[in-house]
Amino acid sequence: MPNEAALVEIRHLLWSATTCEYPSAGVYFGLSLHAEHVAIARFLTPRQVRIMLGGTVTLRPGEGPFPMNYFALRDPSALKVKPVDQPPLHNGFRHVKITCGFDRLQPTPETEVIARQVDDNGRRLAGGKPASTAAFLLTIGLPTSREDHFHKQTLLDHPGQGWDEFYQRMRELAESLHGIPPA
Repeated sequence: MPNEAALVEIRHLLWSATTCEYPSAGVYFGLSLHAEHVAIARFLTPRQVRIMLGGTVTLRPGEGPFPMNYFALRDPSALKVKPVDQPPLHNGFRHVKITCGFDRLQPTPETEVIARQVDDNGRRLAGGKPASTAAFLLTIGLPTSREDHFHKQTLLDHPGQGWDEFYQRMRELAESLHGIPPA
């Protein structure tokens, strides 16, 4: 695997993320090392997480896009989310830390294929070089029947969206869903 050296060292994931009040699910997003996305794909099984590719985001005007991968977590025990004792951002989003330990996990042939797809997607967006940074969108508890629509609505319908645009879209989406009962 091209990022093998980086994967060997990733034994504990710690992401800094933001979250919004999304009805009936935890929704978290942020930036991280691309190698950490590959590690999640490699060490968590498809029963624990569904990974959807194809989203992109730009951080500054005129810069190329970063991959923005969607992780639909199906096993809440696979990751831990801890609130950070900081005031909310000006847009109402709150800070959290997301952790996961990989030291007891073993890759499988199936997870190796998924990890390769995640890595190839990052390399494609980085012009064939190893990707360094990737954005993530993580849901916990979103009904599986809503995952594809959520992925399309937040990422696929908005390729190359700016980070600020994504924040605004997430806030509007969460506000529009308040009062709608879960499926």
